[in-house]
Amino acid sequence: MPVAIISPRGDRSVGAQRQRAAVPMLMQKLFMTDVDDSERTQVLVALGRIADPRAGKQLLNCAKATESEHVRAAALYALGESASPELTAGLAKFSQASKDEKVKRLVDDAIRKIEARAIVVPNRQPTLLELERRMAPPR
Repeated sequence: MPVAIISPRGDRSVGAQRQRAAVPMLMQKLFMTDVDDSERTQVLVALGRIADPRAGKQLLNCAKATESEHVRAAALYALGESASPELTAGLAKFSQASKDEKVKRLVDDAIRKIEARAIVVPNRQPTLLELERRMAPPR
C-alpha cells in the first residue's frame, strides 16, 4: 500500500469529506516529531470532522502529552466530536488533574457532546406519531 502524503490543506479536505480510511495515517502524522503545532492542530480538527471513535484513546493521550494550548484545545474538540462514551471517565480524570480553567471547560464541553451523542440512537426510525407531528401543517 503506497504511503500518501497529506498537506495541511489536504487534512482539511480529508476531514470535510469524513474519510475514515485516513484516520490511521492522520494519527501517525499527529505523533511524528517533525510536525509543528499548527499542522498538529489541523490534523486534530480533521480527525474531529471525521468523527471516528477509533481515534479516541490516542486523542486523549495527545491532549495529556502536549504542552501547546492550541493542540490541547484541538484534541479536546476532536474528542468531543468523535470519542465513545467509554472515554468520559478518562476525560473526567484529566479535568480533575488540570489546574487550567480553560482545559476544564473544554473537557466538560467534550463530555457533554459525547453523552448527547450516546443518547441519540442511530438508525432509529421515527414512529407514526412523530412523523404526524413533523408533517402536520402549522397551527
